[in-house]
Amino acid sequence: MVTAQISQIDQLENELNNHTQQDSFRVNRLNELATIYYLSRDEREKFADEALSLSNKINYTAGRGNALMLLGSIKFNEDNQDESRLRFVQAD
Repeated sequence: MVTAQISQIDQLENELNNHTQQDSFRVNRLNELATIYYLSRDEREKFADEALSLSNKINYTAGRGNALMLLGSIKFNEDNQDESRLRFVQAD
């Protein structure tokens, strides 16, 4: 399981390094990285934050919603209920 996740992380990071365009492809890869629990909370939050920022910049609604849901989940797992609820409401 861990080997598969490391392989997935390497693949997604490689795709990001080779695809520097600021578009939905990049947002989707960032959001996918934010779902990998093998990564630290800080790393997952960083990827989701970047996905949210880029989604807002390019007006990519689906990417924005996914990033907000991921950030809500991260905050929920930190036991930060207020921030979690805010992110989930923003995602709706």
